[in-house]
Amino acid sequence: MTPRTSGGTSRQMLPLVFLALLFFVLVVFWAALDNGFVDWDDNGYVLNNPMIRSLAPSHLFDMLTTLDRFYWQPVTWLSHAIDYQLFGLNPAGHHFISIVLHGINAFLFFLLIQYFVDRAYPDLKGRYVTIFLSAWVALLFAVHPLRVESVVWAAERKDLLCALFSFSAVLAYLRYVEAVDAAERTRWHRRVLVLFLLALMSKPMAVTLPIVLLLLDGYPLNRIQGLSGIWQRVREKASHFVMSFAAGVITIIAQKSQGAVVAVGELSVPTRLVNALRSSVFYIEKTLWPQPLVPLYPFPDWDWKLWLEVATFFVICWFCFVKWREGRRYWATVWMIYLVTLAPVIGIVQVGGQAAADRFTYIPTLGFYILLAVGMVGLWRHCVERKREVLVSVIIGYTAILTVGVSSVWTIQQIPVWQNTGVFWEWVIQNFPNKLARAHTNLGIYYGEQGDSGRAAKMYRRAIEIKSDFAPPYNLLAGVHQSRGEWNKAEELMRQALAIQPDAMIENNLGLMFMGQGNLAEAERWFHQAAATQADFAQAYNNLGLLYEKLERPEDAEGQYRKAIDIDFDLAPAHANLGNLYRKRNQMDRAIVEFNLAVFLNPEHAGMRNALAETLMAAGYLEKAEQELREVLRLDPGHEAARTNLKTVQQHTGSPT
Repeated sequence: MTPRTSGGTSRQMLPLVFLALLFFVLVVFWAALDNGFVDWDDNGYVLNNPMIRSLAPSHLFDMLTTLDRFYWQPVTWLSHAIDYQLFGLNPAGHHFISIVLHGINAFLFFLLIQYFVDRAYPDLKGRYVTIFLSAWVALLFAVHPLRVESVVWAAERKDLLCALFSFSAVLAYLRYVEAVDAAERTRWHRRVLVLFLLALMSKPMAVTLPIVLLLLDGYPLNRIQGLSGIWQRVREKASHFVMSFAAGVITIIAQKSQGAVVAVGELSVPTRLVNALRSSVFYIEKTLWPQPLVPLYPFPDWDWKLWLEVATFFVICWFCFVKWREGRRYWATVWMIYLVTLAPVIGIVQVGGQAAADRFTYIPTLGFYILLAVGMVGLWRHCVERKREVLVSVIIGYTAILTVGVSSVWTIQQIPVWQNTGVFWEWVIQNFPNKLARAHTNLGIYYGEQGDSGRAAKMYRRAIEIKSDFAPPYNLLAGVHQSRGEWNKAEELMRQALAIQPDAMIENNLGLMFMGQGNLAEAERWFHQAAATQADFAQAYNNLGLLYEKLERPEDAEGQYRKAIDIDFDLAPAHANLGNLYRKRNQMDRAIVEFNLAVFLNPEHAGMRNALAETLMAAGYLEKAEQELREVLRLDPGHEAARTNLKTVQQHTGSPT
């Protein structure tokens, strides 16, 4: 989608530039193929997301209508679903597609750079030097360490897709502006709308695109003359603004409904404003010197550095204002586009606990790179006019090699941070050892999953020391004590957590603890309390079902399992428990249906598959049972019950062992 102003030489070079950019991106990011998934949104987006397990119409409808994970992002869900069809849960395949998408984005960005360079220096249009400098800057953007988070974090596929369609929409808009007849303008206008919609359906950060186009209308497109001209361009983009408004409303509804928006009581307005000003400068600092880069940045201390960054924000604003009055409007245009595109994630409406994030720079910093390219072309022409072409060519060549080389090395060093969940949180804690209780908590969860309860408990205690009013580590530390049979200590910790804030999960865990002790009356009370605290907490109803089975109240148990499934159809344990109840009643067909649903929702769970196989055996479906048992042993070669069941099936069917 190359703007028309590109010359013939430029168009002939496009395939070569595309292949070169893609090649360099693949080389630099290739190490990401060795990374796994990280238990920081990757579980919700990929690992434990039944919505992406199929491209059936019902799943496509769910992708189109769900507000899961705080956004309306059907294109992102579709992308993950296609990955799953191609690669299953092999992380290398998911990472490879992300790297390729990033390479495509680098080429689209090259086209944007070249357009604005050609517009700034029309006499150099099509010259190899402008192509080289545009490609260099696009590559510098692509291999910059700030890109690592967006590219190698599987859950951030939405960044890449949003950028893909946003860049394409801007390129299409440039063609719309240059169109000479009404029919052609209409075609390009429709294409802009479609691409913009796809960007919004990937990540709502694209809501600022209409304002960006309006700023480009002012400069460098020079399509606005006076106040009447502004109104004319706003009306021209009325449909864009309507789409942005709708996407913004949907996003706010999604984030509030899932508790992602931080209340003013938790984070004051002055704190938000100061952090917003500071973050605007912080991202520029990280662009110029990206060391160190951390996946989670805490809110800064109110020290001299913070106020220096805030002061720098106003200094930049003043500089841009002065340059605007001098007629150099490009400084202010780049600065305003940067601030506008950063606005959705700057923290005025705070979502999540981070003060800043590397991924937020993927689109907003583009203007700085364009400014660099235009400046380097201007420097080259200035030197050529003074007969210093060889000198400036050597300097620019070495500068390009040095900057791309250093950035590539830093990027390659940053990629292993995302190797796995343990390395990820250890890196965060290494950089902020006394700041982030959440990081210590999550690292403790990782240690617990690895069977190291001692290190897990140490992390939970450290999290409590850092932030005593943060409830999750109390609950998790209680789980460690519970596993050791230290019931009183576990109960004390869970009650401490509930004193901080009511929490259905903790109340549910208290119920589980009492049920494990045989105190069924107290367990029932806490399960009901969890359901009262959070009416849509399906696990509480599922556990009530288990409790009623212990009390030999199968009808009540079935009712609770059904209620859990009605609330959360994707809760695989509820289907498995209901299937087990039906099997006890000798209702094998109904049991098989529920076990099949449980296995579909959690295909990697060997226990559920073995339960399905046992039910199939009891119902006489021996061949299907054998298939399931072989799959169980593939997942868990040491599953003795499955091995015994398989021998029993083979004795009846005569299958080879």
